[in-house]
Amino acid sequence: MRLFGAEPVVDGVAYSVAVEVENDETGLTAVISDTSLLIEQQKTGAPDRASLVARARADRDRLSAALQSEGRFAATVAIEIDDTPLDDVLAALTEDTDETTPATVRIAIEPGPAFLFGLMSFTQTIPTPVAPPMSPEVYGLVIGEPARPAIIAAAIDRLVEEWRAAGYPFAQVAHRDITADHATAEVRVDVEIAPGDPAVYGWVNVVGSHELSSAKVADYSAIEPGRPFNPSDLRKSRERLRKLESIESVRIVEGEEVGPDGAIPITFEVSERKPRYFGGTAALSTLDGTELTAYWGHRNLFGEGERL
Repeated sequence: MRLFGAEPVVDGVAYSVAVEVENDETGLTAVISDTSLLIEQQKTGAPDRASLVARARADRDRLSAALQSEGRFAATVAIEIDDTPLDDVLAALTEDTDETTPATVRIAIEPGPAFLFGLMSFTQTIPTPVAPPMSPEVYGLVIGEPARPAIIAAAIDRLVEEWRAAGYPFAQVAHRDITADHATAEVRVDVEIAPGDPAVYGWVNVVGSHELSSAKVADYSAIEPGRPFNPSDLRKSRERLRKLESIESVRIVEGEEVGPDGAIPITFEVSERKPRYFGGTAALSTLDGTELTAYWGHRNLFGEGERL
């Protein structure tokens, strides 16, 4: 318990942590320090040495993942406790081990080379009349640039969304192959997209409108049956409907499949605000005295979102 800035009391094993990163020229030490559980929790110590070992093992996995996120796929993480390799610490413990003796923890990182993007390809399973750009560079994957998993994931997500924006609502990744070549320190990315069927908007359904006219909601959404599907239309519809004072929230549900007529139904699930509201204010001034104000309003006077 920290009281008035006092240092926390260690109830168990106190320990210190030293981080060593071989030839750190890219700030990996800061990444390790921000990720490490051992560093984060060293002020409060560990209940016992067995708990410290468990924490260090979890830390080893976290640090390996953090290094991979920086494109260091060949990095190694070695942790020692009291100059003993982590995997040998428990075997060295005995009944006579003094749990009150402070422990020293050493985290040694060999980052290895920074992997770069190598050959990459985006393909589709079937030909289509319309297709978005299929060059990996368009989505941020550039040969020779640092290969970070977050960049790859973002590029694939963007690719799928571009296919949806091209009118294919059920486009998905049919196959992905991401390979790190340790001999060349390169990452190869091959992604294949299954476009699915193209679609236009079909029936527009409204659920949850009781006082507000369903036809008004459908009309205000500006979704026209027969127009090609595009997720940006749905985002704009949500924003338009949220501007209606009588609507509290909007959820858009796309149909589960493209119908025989090539259309996909769209459902707007809305929740309404209470139509009536009132309130008041009071003010006291040495010049004007007391002032009382009251107001009343209606958000849906005739059932189509009229305000009074």
